[in-house]
Amino acid sequence: SLPESYNGLGYMNLISMIFEIEYLVREFKRKKDEVPADINLLFIEEPEAHTHPQMQYVFIKNIKNLLKEGIKRDDGKNRKIQY
Repeated sequence: SLPESYNGLGYMNLISMIFEIEYLVREFKRKKDEVPADINLLFIEEPEAHTHPQMQYVFIKNIKNLLKEGIKRDDGKNRKIQY
């Protein structure tokens, strides 16, 4: 078991991005009084920075799996996300 500080900058950035995306998805689901936009875009600027090519592939694969169904809300106002 190694401390978290031993991870490289690229790995730490990817973890941070995953948490941020999860937070945004949860916020979207919580705001039941707001009507979602027809087009929802998620921009991730330079996800490859400081990251090994294999880790880039794994990151993209995981983002696709996380967002493939879009955001499903309890009130039925579901939306797809382009990323």
